[in-house]
Order: sequence, then structure tokens, then C-alpha cells
Amino acid sequence: MRKGLLASLGPIQLGGQIKLKLFPVLISPKTFILFLNMLPTTPLFEVVAKILRYLLAGGTATAVQLGLLVGGVEFLGLPYLLASGGAFVAAFLVSFILQKFWTFQDKNLGQWQRQMIFYLIVALTNLGINVGLMYVLVEMAKWHYFVAQLFVLAVISLESFGLYNFFIFNKSPKNSVLILTGIYPPSIGGPATVVRHLAHSLMQQGWKVRVVTYSISPKSIQFSDPWPVRRISLGLPPLLRKALYALAVLDQGRKAQVIYAFDTYTSGWCAWLYKMITGKKYLVRFVGDSAWESAFEAGKIQDDLPTFIATKYSPAIERAKARRAKILTQADEVVVPSQFLRRIAEQIGVSPQRIKVIYNSVEWQGPPYAQEAQKIRGESQASHLLLTICRLTAWKGVDGLIMVLPKLLKDFPNLKLMVVGEGSQKGKLQDLARQLKVEEAVVWVGRVAQNQIVNFLQAADIFILNSFYEGLSHTLLEAMSLGKPIIASRAGGNPELINDRQEGILVSYNNTQEIYAAIMELLKNPALAQKLAANAKAKSKLFRWSNTFGATLEVLKEVI
Repeated sequence: MRKGLLASLGPIQLGGQIKLKLFPVLISPKTFILFLNMLPTTPLFEVVAKILRYLLAGGTATAVQLGLLVGGVEFLGLPYLLASGGAFVAAFLVSFILQKFWTFQDKNLGQWQRQMIFYLIVALTNLGINVGLMYVLVEMAKWHYFVAQLFVLAVISLESFGLYNFFIFNKSPKNSVLILTGIYPPSIGGPATVVRHLAHSLMQQGWKVRVVTYSISPKSIQFSDPWPVRRISLGLPPLLRKALYALAVLDQGRKAQVIYAFDTYTSGWCAWLYKMITGKKYLVRFVGDSAWESAFEAGKIQDDLPTFIATKYSPAIERAKARRAKILTQADEVVVPSQFLRRIAEQIGVSPQRIKVIYNSVEWQGPPYAQEAQKIRGESQASHLLLTICRLTAWKGVDGLIMVLPKLLKDFPNLKLMVVGEGSQKGKLQDLARQLKVEEAVVWVGRVAQNQIVNFLQAADIFILNSFYEGLSHTLLEAMSLGKPIIASRAGGNPELINDRQEGILVSYNNTQEIYAAIMELLKNPALAQKLAANAKAKSKLFRWSNTFGATLEVLKEVI
């Protein structure tokens, strides 16, 4: 009979439901492994079994290292340094294989090289921790070296188990996604509403959803959802705010199979960083180029977006462009809302095979309230009400709309231009209105809640979007769905929604002659205005949420 520890255990009652009966057995490594496999699959016992497997795997690797060291020196006559180095490499490989495939049950072969690199980094870091702590405990705290070594081994074991379990060999729940966004309800805005609607639809399909976002005051948020939402305060200093956002992604990312970044920069950069560390795949939603927007708003450039991508500028601008390109080109999929942005993404360097066009949807937006729309119209005191809804930035062309007012007012003295939105250019635009002596004809509404946009659209006679650049305007889709006469610039994704003189009238950006002529034609030809509006409303029915969500779900499944 082999030597060993004889164990005789009678019946064991577990949780009042599970009985295990272990007959007299000889505790050997093989028997111990069989015992671990017999443990019931409750969460507690899964953790216990994992810890026991972790310790046994580590002990096995140590035994391999010592055995090869002794065998190399004593039996093969190798120099002890050579034997020690060879034994370390062999033990490292044994430890990695056992921990990956047995302890943590990670059968995925796609990440083994990255995992091995991080496993080696942890091993070398632990060597430094071992030396440093031993010195502190023995030389400074005056501990006995053997007691100190036991303590250090315990610390290293706990630290390594945590890193292996939560990061290196982490297994995420099936059909799980982490959504990264800069804005989320109760904050207002189209992206916030879309993210929440997407999360709700995914949960209905059995997906596990998590969200990381910024928030004005996280502690005061009473808004709750049936999925975890990690909020980072916008009131914190920028560097601290971004660091906490990245840490939240590191924490929440391990609980998801894939990451979906809803903007390119902060969210996209965190998704990219997480992929560099763990290899986890990510999608990024590319709806506009912030590098171009920032440079144009600051007056540093006047070029359009395609020219901006192809041209070299200052080092600061080029760094922003390079950062954006890195995030997009290394994403597993890039989701864009228009063919225009597909071409832009390709120009940046994204592989065409990894670009998916998924159009926005307005089907789930609530209907306008007739009383609210009538109130807005009455308070404007306008005989004819023109409406534009946008951020008041340099490329949105609100100045071009103000410049046509003097001529329009000659034919329609009580006409008003209503401007919904806020932005850095508001002061300059108000000064322009005063210079042209049309300040009484401009109604500055400011920022309004997303669910109120439809009321302003319903109140207007014509909706105008005179932008220099547009990915795909969600507001334009809303105006179409409400059957509004539309004038839009031939910019970006606008022509994908509006065919000239079919669903609206297209004009050149800030061309005051074309804008004036289009407005006059719609005001003087109600039949044409009604026809274009009806066509636009009919076309808007193609942009259903079911189509948007179905395409998004398909991309998520492809990436996983």
C-alpha cells in the first residue's frame, strides 16, 4: 500500500439538499483532483474549488522547479545557474498551463500569447515584491526570515490570485456588454436617450448590460435602471475625472464580453486601452470628428472634413488626429450612422470590412403635444416661423440664416427665426442680429429637453439645417417624421436623408442667395411645401428602431 493520508469521511450534508459520501480513500494528487471535481457547482464551492486548484497548481509548479533544479545539477552535472534558469522556465510554463486550463477553466486559445506576457509580468513583479518585503520585514521590522517568507508568500498568493481571476484569465458572462458614454439620463440629449433605449432592448433579448458614464452630480441621481450604471462626476478636475472613468472601465470591463464605446475620444480611448491590456474586443460609434470640430471652432482651420484628414497641421492638431485614428483603426468594428461617415472612416484608415453603417431611428420618439406646440407658436407672435435646432458652433451656419432675415422681412414683416440650442457662438450671433437690426425677429430659446424638441418642430413652418458638416442629423430625421418642410445644406449625411426637391430643398452651406430663394419658394408655394413634407414623412418610416437595433445586435454578435 502506498504511503499517504487515509481519510474516512461519513455522509456530508450540504445546504440541506446535497449529500456526498466519501469512502476511505488515499489522498494523492489524483484523488485530490477527483475530489475537487466532485464539489457541487454552487457559487461558494466554485470559489473554494478554484482556490484549491490554484494552490495545487502553484505547488505542482514549485515541485517541478525544484525537481528539475536538483536533477539538472545532481544527475546531469549542469552548472547550477543554467539548471536554475531552465527549471524556472519549465516551472513557469507548467504554472501557466495549469492555471489557465485547470484552475480558471479558460479554454480560449485566442489570447494565450497576451495572457502569457502578463503572466510573466506578474511573476517578475512578484519577484520584486518578494525581495522588497523580505528586506523590510527582516532588516527593518526584525522578523524571523522564515516567518517573513511565509507572510510574503501569502501576500503574493492573494495578489496573484486576484490578478489571474479578475483580469488575466477572467471569463465574462455570455452575451454581456459594457456601454461607455459621455452622457446618460437624466441628462438630456439624443445620445443619452439612444444609449438607454439600446440597453433596454438588449436586456429584453437576454443580454447583460452595464454602463459607465459621466454625470453632473452622481450622488444626487435618483434615476434608476435595471442594469448597473457607474457615474463619474463632471465636477471633478479633468485629470482625476478621466482617471476615475478609466478605472471604472477596468472594473466593469471584466464583467462584459465586449465593450461598446459611444464616442471616439474618452470612451473610445478607454475601450482601446482596455483592449491593449486584456485583449477584449470593442466597438466604437463614430458620429463625428472631434479633432476637426475643435480645430474649426477655435478658428485654426477653415477646411472641410475630407481636406482636414488629408492635410498636415500643427503638432497639437496632428496629435489629436493620430489619437482618433488609433482608436478607430484598432477597433474590432466601427459603427457609423451614414455613408458619408463610412467614407471618412475609410479615409482615416479603418478597414472597409470593419465599418458598419447603422442609421439612426426616430420611431421610438414620443409624439408632440398640440397644446405645447400652439403655446410656442403663440408666444413667438410670428406670421411665419422658421426653426433651426443645433449647437451654436462655427460650422452650424446660424449666421447665414440671420443674414437673410433683412431681405425676408421686407416680404414677411412678422416672420421670426427661432433658434433652439446653446454654444460658444451665441454672443457673436446675437451681435450679428443687432448689427443687421433684426434682433426682434430672432427668438433665442436656448437648450431644451430632448423630449421637447418635437413640440418646437411641430410649431414651425419650415425647419432649416444650414451646417458645414453633419454626420447624420437626428433632428433632421425628427423633422422628417413630423412632416415638416425642410431646407438643408448639401453637407455630410444630409443628402442621404433629403433628395433635392423630393423630401426637401438642398442648398449650399451659408449661400444666402440659395437659402433666401428656398425659403421664399416654400412660403409662397404651400402646395410644394406640403408635397415635400409628405415625402419626407413617408421616407422617415424607413428609419425604424427595429432596424437600428437589429443591425446593432448583429454587430455585437459578430464581434463576440
